[in-house]
Amino acid sequence: MRAAERETAADPRGERRNPEVTIETRRATAEDALDLYARTDLRREVVQGELREMAPTGLEHGATETEVAFVLRSFLSNHPIGWVITGEVLCRLRRDPDTARAADVAFIRWERLLEGRLSPGPFEGAPDLVVEIVSPNDGASDVQREVSEWLEAGAAVVWLLFPASHGVVIWRSSGSSPELRGESEVDAEPALPGFRCRARDLFGD
Repeated sequence: MRAAERETAADPRGERRNPEVTIETRRATAEDALDLYARTDLRREVVQGELREMAPTGLEHGATETEVAFVLRSFLSNHPIGWVITGEVLCRLRRDPDTARAADVAFIRWERLLEGRLSPGPFEGAPDLVVEIVSPNDGASDVQREVSEWLEAGAAVVWLLFPASHGVVIWRSSGSSPELRGESEVDAEPALPGFRCRARDLFGD
């Protein structure tokens, strides 16, 4: 859902260059994206070995992430089976070349984490539940491509949230739901067995 852009690093002669210049001659990895962020605060995804710009988010987007995480954490307080993660955590969906996407909100079951611990690096694979918050500038084909990538990499459920309409579309490998709003029930089967909420709850209504 984000357009491509290149950056750089310092030239040996002291001139400023793009921090990504050293990766221009090879395919980028998820580790390259995290290293670039640690050094420059530039946020990138990786698509088939190429670094792609991640646009900053606005207030509405950030508030929606918070509401979704709160609803999921509230359920998990009585059903402790995994982690809810925000902050657009990088997930490596493919290798050789790498494709690493950042989920707005993710749920990962404990058994999929090495010794139940959170790694400082990218998560290997797709989360069990992926939540993507769709902005008005996101193209429909780009959104659909990302949904397909998450599902093909093993995500059980992908929620698309549309803050403009306060709607939710649930995607699984079998297909999608209609857009759900208001009192309509949202579930996360089979990623979160037994979870139910109203569509409006995910937007803090």
